[in-house]
Amino acid sequence: MNNEEWRALYLYLLERLAQIQSSPEIQLDELMDEIQIAASVRIHDQVEEVGNGKFERSQLKLLHELDASTTRSSTAQEAFINVMSVLSTRLTEVPELITQLETKLGRRSSEIIWLPDIDGSEVVTRELGFVAQELQISDSEHQEIKSVLSNLERLIRQASDVYTR
Repeated sequence: MNNEEWRALYLYLLERLAQIQSSPEIQLDELMDEIQIAASVRIHDQVEEVGNGKFERSQLKLLHELDASTTRSSTAQEAFINVMSVLSTRLTEVPELITQLETKLGRRSSEIIWLPDIDGSEVVTRELGFVAQELQISDSEHQEIKSVLSNLERLIRQASDVYTR
């Protein structure tokens, strides 16, 4: 797939999530924020060559000491892959973790509260965290989501293979 097609796929995904988010019973604000961050991550590339590709010994030593790298914006493909990773984590891995915590701790998800990491000067309050139950889904929903994500990943791989031939 070319860059424009990756971008179109990413924009379509955002559009569909926005439609879901407009429903009053579904809150996707945090997920949408995570998606925006994932899509805008800067990529660090190691500096291999500069100019004509020839370095003097002193320049190579300096580059090695500085761990020279450049940053660039994500390509549309990299952004989409990052977004899919966020979706996979939030929609499959987190619910699986909650189920494992329920079993391990012997507690219901409504009793498991995640709190953010804070430094010693902050006061921990329940309002800062969230209850695991907020991210829990049924087994059938979990299987359906995994199936949809798996099929989407397979289709994207197939499309990428067609375009790279």
